Amino acid sequence: MEDKMFELMEKMYIELQGLKKGQEELRVGQEELRVGQEELRIDVRKLGAKVDGEITDTIQALLDGYKQNAEKIESIDSKVDQLRIDVNNISMKTNYNDNRLIELTRRFKNA
Repeated sequence: MEDKMFELMEKMYIELQGLKKGQEELRVGQEELRVGQEELRIDVRKLGAKVDGEITDTIQALLDGYKQNAEKIESIDSKVDQLRIDVNNISMKTNYNDNRLIELTRRFKNA
């Protein structure tokens, strides 16, 4: 009977040691998680600062460039429109002058 009692106590002791080991592993795991969370917070702060600083400035510069390009394109469009009007005017005058030359040539042939 004492042997059974001793075996039972030995099993309980072994299980207790296993529980202590598991408890220590959980404690270490929790500490690693806490450290990981702190590192994550630091990384998030750095990322936020980078977004506020570098990325926001870069986006603003790109937007300014986009606006400048749009203004230049609008200016070029206006110039192209004016050139079209001028070309149309020249074309109309050329056609008018061609017709006048044809008319004058006919008059000189008949005269």
